Amino acid sequence: MLKLVRNNIVIIGEILNYLMVFCLATFVFIIFYRRKLDVNLIVMGSSSGKFCDDNVYELLKHLISQGEKTIYIIDKKSTDVSKVQYVGGSVLYRHSFRAILAAFRSAVMIYDTSHIDIIRCPRRYLKYTKTLNISHGVHGLKKKTPEDKLAITHRSFLQVERSMMIWPNT
Repeated sequence: MLKLVRNNIVIIGEILNYLMVFCLATFVFIIFYRRKLDVNLIVMGSSSGKFCDDNVYELLKHLISQGEKTIYIIDKKSTDVSKVQYVGGSVLYRHSFRAILAAFRSAVMIYDTSHIDIIRCPRRYLKYTKTLNISHGVHGLKKKTPEDKLAITHRSFLQVERSMMIWPNT
């Protein structure tokens, strides 16, 4: 019984901590950044931050190789943290102040399940951010051989997509 009470207290503490960090990041975004997005920033995440899926990982590698300003958000306890850090680019820990602020400021958010992979908040908080759900089953992003190229994404593609607003907010 005592162990159950301790676990509940820990969970409540984590929830309160997240709410405080979320409110602070929201305040900073509204007051200091005046709700302005960083048009060059792409934020990525997958599987609620628990690990980095193949699709997202391959796209992350490609975007970084193309010089895109990309931030990957992952859980601090994930086994894939070193894998993502090895690729390069910025890695932020899920539910941290910097990760929440980056999610608010990003022009494009790429995930494989939902925006909850990156930030836990109602979708209306991200209404100006373009989203791209690449899902778990996009086999075109999985490299079969070392010679395979990722042809679907490069700088000009992203610029066209951003300007045409093809990635609807859903």
